[in-house]
Amino acid sequence: VINALDPTDLLALRREFFDAKGRLLKVWEVKKVEKKDGNWTIMDQNMTNVQEQTTSRLETQSVNFNIVLPDSMFTPNYLLK
Repeated sequence: VINALDPTDLLALRREFFDAKGRLLKVWEVKKVEKKDGNWTIMDQNMTNVQEQTTSRLETQSVNFNIVLPDSMFTPNYLLK
């Protein structure tokens, strides 16, 4: 893996993944990052499979920090829902 970091904030903004033969396999790129409640938050990112020529995109519409979640949300039965 090769990481490209923002030199000021040391945020990973791009990663290149290689297969067992050393060929480029996938590229992950941050398209948009914002500071939310003091936390750097990736709002838009892509993962491109170079070998299969496919791309997946994950866009975050909203995010909340410092919220309280009940312990009951982290039981095996709840997580299977």
